[in-house]
Amino acid sequence: MHQDGLCDTCSHRKEIRNDRGSVFVMCLRGLEDAAYPKYPRLPVLRCAGHENAPGRRNSTAERLISAALDRFSARGMAATTREIAEAAEVNEVTLFRLFESKEKLLAAVVKEVVRAESEALDRVDLVDFDMRRDIARLAEVFYATHEQYRQFMRTMLAHRFHPRLTEDILRDVIQPLRDKFIGYLAEGQRRGAVRCDIALAAAVDSFTGMIFAAVLRRAVYAPGYERDVYLKTCVDLFLAGIKG
Repeated sequence: MHQDGLCDTCSHRKEIRNDRGSVFVMCLRGLEDAAYPKYPRLPVLRCAGHENAPGRRNSTAERLISAALDRFSARGMAATTREIAEAAEVNEVTLFRLFESKEKLLAAVVKEVVRAESEALDRVDLVDFDMRRDIARLAEVFYATHEQYRQFMRTMLAHRFHPRLTEDILRDVIQPLRDKFIGYLAEGQRRGAVRCDIALAAAVDSFTGMIFAAVLRRAVYAPGYERDVYLKTCVDLFLAGIKG
């Protein structure tokens, strides 16, 4: 996946540049079919109309990560490197050459799972600082990510991992993502938009926890309100709680 999600590799993508040099991604399908937005909210993680651009072929590493995501989602760490390699249509030796071990392949899968969230934080505009706009966008991306990879997350939560593996993934993949979010809130503190007595790490975990819980809840039952209503409520509660 790349910074615009599926749009990066889609044959229906068109870049539009305005007079100020800003670049927007237009969906050409959206010009003919109202089911597709003309200017999709990026990154696009799911799209029924996606078609690979001519000449685009996933790399061996991408195929292995995709196959591993599927196998880990279904079987957790019981999935073998052999079955992952077979699903990716590569030799098992190639898997070890690229990732060295099943554990490092899992770490690469987790990194791919959180990539859209990490890139959304990278795109935050610190010049035109607007916390409501930024947090609302992050809520959308975090929700879409958790929804897309819900089965993988549920399967992983149900498995016990070696403490060293958990520590490595937390340090190398999860903590850098949290640090970006914490850094954003710290900038809010510097500008007087976030209370100085707020524990920023706890605030980040509270926000992401609300989003993750909603995705798991909807997998079990219909809560009686729309997704957008829930996300707006999460944003409102979060901002009200941290407001400086």
